[in-house]
Amino acid sequence: MTAETTRVKSSRLHEIEVDYAPSAETIGRLEAFRSTGAPVVSAYVTVEPGPEGRRKVRSETDSLLHQIRPLAEDRELAHDARLSLRADIQRIEAVGEGGPYKAGTLAVFSCYAEGLFEVIGLPRALGARIVVDAAPAMRLMLAVLDEYHRCLAVVVDRETAYAWELYLGEVIETDALPGSKTRGVGRTVNERRNEHKAEEVEKRHFRAVARELEQLFQARGHDVMAVGGHAEELPRFLALLPQALRERVVGTFAIDHHSVSPATARERAEEILHNYELEEHRRSLEAVLVAAAAGGAATVGLESCLWAVSVRAIEALYVQEGASSPGVVCDESRWFGLSGERCPVCGQPTRAAADVIDELVEATVADGGSIHHVEADGGLAGSLVAASLRFELPPAPTGGSTLF
Repeated sequence: MTAETTRVKSSRLHEIEVDYAPSAETIGRLEAFRSTGAPVVSAYVTVEPGPEGRRKVRSETDSLLHQIRPLAEDRELAHDARLSLRADIQRIEAVGEGGPYKAGTLAVFSCYAEGLFEVIGLPRALGARIVVDAAPAMRLMLAVLDEYHRCLAVVVDRETAYAWELYLGEVIETDALPGSKTRGVGRTVNERRNEHKAEEVEKRHFRAVARELEQLFQARGHDVMAVGGHAEELPRFLALLPQALRERVVGTFAIDHHSVSPATARERAEEILHNYELEEHRRSLEAVLVAAAAGGAATVGLESCLWAVSVRAIEALYVQEGASSPGVVCDESRWFGLSGERCPVCGQPTRAAADVIDELVEATVADGGSIHHVEADGGLAGSLVAASLRFELPPAPTGGSTLF
């Protein structure tokens, strides 16, 4: 498997490629992209599992494009910009007609005039939306990606080494590490005439692998590392890692990759990464719950979190997996609540929200807050949501009072 195999060709007809494990380079390029004339279209399309998923992708894509088609005919937009926008609409139509895709969300960024077209597959279902601007609308995507760690996994012994990347549930092979081809039994037989020579050979190999891992770690933007190998050799290898890299090791596993399949090694590394992420989320949520119980800068429960996002106070939002609830939103004052025909802040009519938690997540991201999804048994119980806060919440409005 190569890095290219993570770009899944979804449709031979439209040749749509979905990147399910975007590299740090891809993300950086999108963040830096700014159009000098033609607009950039950013679309988020939900992909549901099951046989109906493909039909719903097509329907949702058509609905989103319907919102921007008039803009492609707007004479106030420059001629070249209109042509570019029409081409973008055709491209996104092709995404809707392609598939099948993995369940989650397709984040599409397109600017035909300036050669931009990226389709990134996200592992979570997000609300459908479309934005036309001078830059890609990436906040929602980045909020999802921030929940996951880019892990460099490596298996090493005194003669060989190989590494791969784990990210968003995908396995991405890297180039063979130096040492896996240049070293081997054939070269070391004569060198091992005495134990001292064997130790020196091992150290040279481990140091070479450590140098290459350090470079690979920095070049690919990895966050953490999992290391496997012989139980008696692992401590010696870890001791030769640079301190900064050793601090990123989140787990080790004993394995002899000469007698165990690569799939087994990957399962062990994936288990380490999964457990690390679960524990990190658990500790983070526990700190929020403790702070809320002590009256600190945190709050628990949907109604309280809706008021917190109304005043832009949320630093980090914790949402139980699959949680949803109806509610209301005032588009005038940006007030969020569970019920009410009129906004208690400005008095304007509210808009019914089929899932106010989805609106809560989107508003938190728009304010620069982070999102953390929590498993059903992860500590939120019946509260559904919790949040760490930037500041203490003011009293919530009641009736028709006005705060602003």
